Amino acid sequence: MKTSIYLRKTKKGADEMTLCIRIRQGKLDLRAVTPLSVISQFWDCRKQCYKPNTPVSVIGKDKRVSFNKEVGRLLAFVEESVSEEADADALKEAIARFFAAPEKQDITPEQRQTPAAVEERMSVLEGFQRYLGENDFSSRHISETRCIERKIKRYIEWQRRMNGIESYEMFLDDLDPAVLSNFREFAASGKATRL
Repeated sequence: MKTSIYLRKTKKGADEMTLCIRIRQGKLDLRAVTPLSVISQFWDCRKQCYKPNTPVSVIGKDKRVSFNKEVGRLLAFVEESVSEEADADALKEAIARFFAAPEKQDITPEQRQTPAAVEERMSVLEGFQRYLGENDFSSRHISETRCIERKIKRYIEWQRRMNGIESYEMFLDDLDPAVLSNFREFAASGKATRL
């Protein structure tokens, strides 16, 4: 049984869309509306959560993280609650039970866990370590990759010093053209070798 989320336009506004749940298995194809809505341009349909670079003016960081976790718990709850012989009414009932009294729900430990895409954020440096650890490369490729990794470490340290953000970190899902352009300028300016 595959449970997923799709978006449907709301009456409220052009950008705001309602989250709907879809369950598919064989010939079974159930759909139901949830009371949750999102701004469509900041929604990641592949990961089924708000994008990490969503502006704070749209939704605060803490609220975004808790919203994404709630969506993950909802998907897990629906998947666990709806049987293969269910119909659309059973799906609607499961959604209603989830939102009726969230603190009183009988949620299993598996349902408390959110999908990995929502919960885990890998830093760029962790990505480099994983990349080198999981693959067998020539010593030259490893050496060149380590060189880039050291430049990224210096860039992160430079960001922490110059901007006064002690907790600054580069995450893979936060990389966008602006961040990459800033890093390229930093590396080309020679600051990467002076720290």
